[in-house]
Amino acid sequence: MKRLTGNESEAEVLAMMSQSNFELVVKFLRGEHEQVLTAKEKIGIWLLGDGFGELSLSGLMETEMDWSHIRDSSPAAQSAMAQKIRDLLAERAHPGKQFCVKCLDSGLHLPEAL
Repeated sequence: MKRLTGNESEAEVLAMMSQSNFELVVKFLRGEHEQVLTAKEKIGIWLLGDGFGELSLSGLMETEMDWSHIRDSSPAAQSAMAQKIRDLLAERAHPGKQFCVKCLDSGLHLPEAL
């Protein structure tokens, strides 16, 4: 990830944040952490995408979960998907708690097994 210098424009920072969000989504839906989430959790994340517009569960199934729905999602939808992943991981790490200093510091709390 690119380090910030303090001279970036708002658009550049938003683009970096979007890329970071997308990278997180890719890692958990298709990449190195693909096995961490349950099928139900993954579907919930897919439904937050908007690459093919807003889809119902049956609409998502009709697309056969085409990756384009995730890849072509707006930055706002990518952010929502990434935040859902962060929330799921934080809840697993600390059931019933709203936050954890470690999670807030890192932005992500992977299960210890990873």
